Amino acid sequence: MARGEVALVRTDPVVGALASHVLNSALDTEADGARPARRCGVVTTDAVSTSTTLLLVRYRFHLTLPSRSGEKQHVAEDARLLAFEGSPTNAVWLSQERAASLLDRVASRNTDPHYGERMMKRVLGQLPKTTGHLESYGDELDAELDASHRRVRQASGEIVRGLSVTAQKPADVLGAYLYLPANPAAPSGASA
Repeated sequence: MARGEVALVRTDPVVGALASHVLNSALDTEADGARPARRCGVVTTDAVSTSTTLLLVRYRFHLTLPSRSGEKQHVAEDARLLAFEGSPTNAVWLSQERAASLLDRVASRNTDPHYGERMMKRVLGQLPKTTGHLESYGDELDAELDASHRRVRQASGEIVRGLSVTAQKPADVLGAYLYLPANPAAPSGASA
């Protein structure tokens, strides 16, 4: 390292302050100036053939873990990427692999800001229609977490009786990212 340079490590207060600023400004709609992170985004890309929405969803679980000295209460969190094609009212849900692959997609061209904002507002307005799917997916994660704890406790000879895992509902949608097709298919019967 050259004179006057400093290595920033994960525990450095500057790193913590920067992370806090990015997170707080991303969530604060009243923040002054440009915000370095967003909870929503619109990308026009050749990588999709139909409007596709990627959601960053946080699930929280309340765990009751029995022990010889009594029960202990814990909270576990899990963040997942879920994606669907079409509108939230008629969502066609994608596999986990396809949802994650959206992160690698790049823009083919710029998105008109007004059009992008209008499309995102439409998606966000209809997002409550996805609650049923988000909750059933949370129930699947709940069952997986419960089974994992039971398996580990049985293998290690720990107490299993009284173990419980409960998903907190509703899940938190932390981000919504809309991928629009760069070359949308023309409606049938339309002439070029």
